[in-house]
Amino acid sequence: MMNKKLIYLGLILAIFLVFGTGYIYKDMANKAEAPNFLDISGEDVIMIDEEKMADLSEGGSGEIEIAPGIFAEILEENVSTSTINGLDFSVLEKKPVFPDGFPAELKEKRTSDINLMVEKIRDNNSNFDAWIDLGIYFKSIDDYDSTRICFENASLVRPQSALPVSNLGNLYGYYLKDKVKAEKYYLQSLEIEPNVGFWYYQAFMFYREVMEDESTAKTIIEKGIANNPSDEELKNILNSLK
Repeated sequence: MMNKKLIYLGLILAIFLVFGTGYIYKDMANKAEAPNFLDISGEDVIMIDEEKMADLSEGGSGEIEIAPGIFAEILEENVSTSTINGLDFSVLEKKPVFPDGFPAELKEKRTSDINLMVEKIRDNNSNFDAWIDLGIYFKSIDDYDSTRICFENASLVRPQSALPVSNLGNLYGYYLKDKVKAEKYYLQSLEIEPNVGFWYYQAFMFYREVMEDESTAKTIIEKGIANNPSDEELKNILNSLK
């Protein structure tokens, strides 16, 4: 697979040579679409603004000066052929099966949501946001196996993002009831993005609510503050534990 960065750099230079001057900006990053997170309590979806989503799931970036004083910003998200081949596409063929008691008025809406995400993924197998959203929609109808597959695929597509990994921790900790795997994923999320306080909060709540381990929960918050000394929310949590 050809490197996207090289392709776009070539286009930028070609256009500059033709017109002599100009500023070229190509945004290759997918826009975040709500919902973005599974709520840690497992009941709802947390909605976050686009700016924060960019902070949590940003990909690689670079800036190149193509002429004196003229810069082109290149945002890249390369997904190798081997990664695409490793994705599990079985969920794209699944029809929504609703649990007993699911509101009838929401069935059509949820089916439409799922079909839309499937269509987006068929158009672009490496659509990170679509994989995340599809997993959340499957979660909303209690299809946890499909949820797991979607988050695992999202993690393969963007391994530098802690979002799908933390969501897997949530899934295993609160729904699949596998504490060992849940702990593994929560701790992995802290390794991937140690400078994002939200992941420490997720892990803190898991240790407190599921593991009932107040000592480790406190240690997680302390580690979060050490890596994010300006995070007032983490400091408030720590103060509440004293």
